[in-house]
Amino acid sequence: MGSAFLAIDCGNSRLKTTLFQDSVCVETTAFDSKDIEGVLLYMESRGVDSAAMVSVGHTDVRMVETVRQAVDDRFLLLTHNTPLPIVIGYDTPETLGLDRVAAAAGAYSLYSGRTCVVADAGTALTVDLLDAEGTFWGGTISPGISMQFRALHEGTHSLPEVSLRDYPVDAGGKVPGNTRTAIAVGVVDGMVDRLYCARRPGTVMVVTGGDGDLLYRKLMEREHPDGMDIVYIPYLVALGLKYIFDEYEKGI
Repeated sequence: MGSAFLAIDCGNSRLKTTLFQDSVCVETTAFDSKDIEGVLLYMESRGVDSAAMVSVGHTDVRMVETVRQAVDDRFLLLTHNTPLPIVIGYDTPETLGLDRVAAAAGAYSLYSGRTCVVADAGTALTVDLLDAEGTFWGGTISPGISMQFRALHEGTHSLPEVSLRDYPVDAGGKVPGNTRTAIAVGVVDGMVDRLYCARRPGTVMVVTGGDGDLLYRKLMEREHPDGMDIVYIPYLVALGLKYIFDEYEKGI
């Protein structure tokens, strides 16, 4: 059996793991954020021998130490002090979300030598610029799809709370004729517009995140400048964690 690396992405309510066997992504699994036993059993069943973790909120020390011990210290917790294979050009690096760092590193591992626009569509939509030399310059942060749906409902007296189920498959070019569809199309198409405006000739736009697949598909329905590539990589943060870990083990 070859090497098995586990990338662990800790969110606010759940924990997502991505398993790499000999550098190939083979599966992604979700756990409750406090399910330490479940994560440990999963690691044992897959023969995981190294791991890296990123947390966007509170870091569970027990989870960290459990995973560290399970892989005999072949473990990396991504922090603002971790040596990186990319350069951080952000004005306030201490406030930079580490998931954004990992996503940028993942993009650089695939497209070094090309300027990348990295769009992560999760709870928030982040759109960041990574230049061809591997410098992360930052970008924009805006509410994600679900957050916008919830805000429209909670911030008004009569608008319903909708979901992506209300977004019509054939939305393109049609004027929404009811309130639920109007909200769904307004939010989703507005986010697609945001990505469309972020395009740059000669760059690679790398889309990821839980809502990334939908935004990518809608974006690909539009025309784009020559020499620009748009790709969707759902495990980009995990790929970045693996790249950072591999470079860390080399002693960068």
